Amino acid sequence: MAVFVIIYLEATISLSNISLVIGSLIHHKYNNVPCAYTKIIKDTQKEYIQDKFKYITCNFDTVNYLEDFNKFISHCSKMQDEGGILIFDIVTEDIFDEIFEADIFLDEEENYTAIWTHKKEKKNRHRIDISIFKKEKSNIYTRYDEHHKKYIYEMEEVIDGLNNNGYVLYDVAKNPKYGYSRIFVIAKKE
Repeated sequence: MAVFVIIYLEATISLSNISLVIGSLIHHKYNNVPCAYTKIIKDTQKEYIQDKFKYITCNFDTVNYLEDFNKFISHCSKMQDEGGILIFDIVTEDIFDEIFEADIFLDEEENYTAIWTHKKEKKNRHRIDISIFKKEKSNIYTRYDEHHKKYIYEMEEVIDGLNNNGYVLYDVAKNPKYGYSRIFVIAKKE
């Protein structure tokens, strides 16, 4: 039986149903392979799992939150033997033009409003500040603030990182349903 490991950065997501969604997608797409292992890693640049896995996925542009792409790939490589498949997605610099207008994005829903602001800090580093106003039962709003750093990696840098850690680029895909700036990467461990 093949086993998938799904890696999340604890600080970047809410785990309500995400592992179930990814697990069912993998189950359907890859010949009904069960998703039997999910791991939440606090820092993929310092921590990795000692076990070996045939498949590793890291989605929702989690990789773009990592300052050191090569360290992430190195840790994935330690968790896979020859023939292992690594699946992840990254976003390109175009994500900011796609989402933000004049570096601001407003997300209004019935139970919350979120105001996102964007600032380019360095060549490949961006800061995103999010102020979330959550509607409480009393119709009073509670404010929460989040601050994110997002790192943009060029495809050449991704391919070099993969090759330097024993992977070959197996496939790359884009799907406009998930945004024009999102690239899905599949690499195979040699």
